[in-house]
Amino acid sequence: MEKPKKRCCICSSEIKPDAHGWAGGYNAYPVGKGSACHECNHWLVVPARLAQLRMDDIDREDKA
Repeated sequence: MEKPKKRCCICSSEIKPDAHGWAGGYNAYPVGKGSACHECNHWLVVPARLAQLRMDDIDREDKA
C-alpha cells in the first residue's frame, strides 16, 4: 500500500521530493502551520520571515 502524499498547508499542492530526496517539505511558519512546498516556501514563507526580522530590528532600534 502506497503512503499518502504530503500536501502543502498553504496551497494544498503535493510536496515533491527535493534534489536530495527529502519529501517532508519546509516549515511553513509564520505563514501556516505544517509543511510548505518549495514554491510557497520560496515566495511566501521566506519573505515573511525576513519581514519579521526587519520588524524585530526596528523594534530594537526604537527601544535603544
